[in-house]
Amino acid sequence: MNRKKTYILTLMLLICSVSAFASKQDEQKISKQKTIIVFGNVFDSFIKNLPVRAKVTLMSEDSLVIDTTTCHLEKILSRYYFHVPAVEKTYIIKCSCQGYDDNYFSFSMKPRKGQDEYYVTTHRMKKIHYLNEVTVKATRIQVAYRGDTIVYDASAFNLPDGSMLDALVRQLPGAKINDRGEIYIHGEKIDYLTLNGNDFFKGKNQVIMENLPYFTIKDLKVYHKDRPLSEQNGIERRKDYVMDVRLKKKYVNSSLVNGETGAGTKDRWKARIFGLMMGDETHIATFANTNNTNEDRKPGMDGSWDPASSPKGVKTTKQAGFTLEKNTNGYRTRENLDVLAKWDDDNIREIDHKESFSSEGNILKNTTSTTQNKNIDLSLAQVYAHEGNINFYTEFFLNYSNQKRYAESIDSLFQNKFINLQNYYSNTNHKMFDTRLHVNFGFRLPWRHYLSLDLNGAYNTNKPNNSSTNQSIYYADLSK
Repeated sequence: MNRKKTYILTLMLLICSVSAFASKQDEQKISKQKTIIVFGNVFDSFIKNLPVRAKVTLMSEDSLVIDTTTCHLEKILSRYYFHVPAVEKTYIIKCSCQGYDDNYFSFSMKPRKGQDEYYVTTHRMKKIHYLNEVTVKATRIQVAYRGDTIVYDASAFNLPDGSMLDALVRQLPGAKINDRGEIYIHGEKIDYLTLNGNDFFKGKNQVIMENLPYFTIKDLKVYHKDRPLSEQNGIERRKDYVMDVRLKKKYVNSSLVNGETGAGTKDRWKARIFGLMMGDETHIATFANTNNTNEDRKPGMDGSWDPASSPKGVKTTKQAGFTLEKNTNGYRTRENLDVLAKWDDDNIREIDHKESFSSEGNILKNTTSTTQNKNIDLSLAQVYAHEGNINFYTEFFLNYSNQKRYAESIDSLFQNKFINLQNYYSNTNHKMFDTRLHVNFGFRLPWRHYLSLDLNGAYNTNKPNNSSTNQSIYYADLSK
């Protein structure tokens, strides 16, 4: 019995020894399994030959990390290496580097017999471009229609620094300004401008157009405005076509001064100043300008320019004006005063030489002319209006004009010798004084009719009105 147990124990020990030997052989076999080198290159995607020192991660097809390494710079290459079993398998390569987007590449390796290395690919990494802070603004609508009113948003137009109201008006869709400064919107003439709904600068469109800075303007409204009953003439209820210039809130009750001066060659100069004070009830503006540059026109935004209408010679202009408007009693009482003084001096001198070719001898004609115009204009306009149970309106206008014109010309004609000479002389002095007064009373009757009483008076004179002309012709004695 004891011998039998001894045999069984010996057999079990033998079996365990054989199993341990077999396991040891399997481990040695696995340790001696063949491996293969997996490698690739990493470059910048934009600069093709720029190597990138990236961190490279080797993962299985289910994204489990197997190994990591960092690219080695080898001359012009940036290369990574991994040692993997030489068996068919799918891998994922991940390349990452600061300043670049991560790059992923998946591949299935099928090594051939005797192959000891496997080239994956050349990875092209894209740089991350960080933009500076950007402010996005919505596009503003330049023009909008609110019923019968056209509204232009001043901030929707791009104008150079220092631009005035006239530059803005020239850019308005459907707007046009002619050489006389008249404004047309879609072919219809603007009667006058208003400032924040007030009849400020009424009749002086050019002044406010050239002196009101663009940056103070919020928007422009164009519409037909009913005239007050006190200003209506006759049965027809005429409407004025008005452009209302609306200022930005911070400029409504404020003051501004705008000036310009310059000098050039040939004793040419220009200077002007404009001041504006806006209050709750009282608005005051004053301006003065002087120049001898001849040119008071400006080319339109479409490039239009008519040099033919530009004055010739030297024209000196001086003018000064003052405007006062006061609105009280909730804008039911309005007072307005306008004063304007203007001096013009035109000095034109022309010399003309003409030659006509003839077989009997060329004919020469020489012409010399001198023209000088001096004009003085003084005007004053005062308006007082009150609206209530009884409407009252009064307008007083006064104008004085003194115009002087002097002209002289000499014409001479030659054909081998003197033929004739013509002298022309003209002198004109015209003075005009004009004053008008308009008074209106009106009130509504209980049966909803309106009764008005108009009183009009006027006085004008054109004296003295002196004019003299002298013309003489001298002929040569051709018989000699």
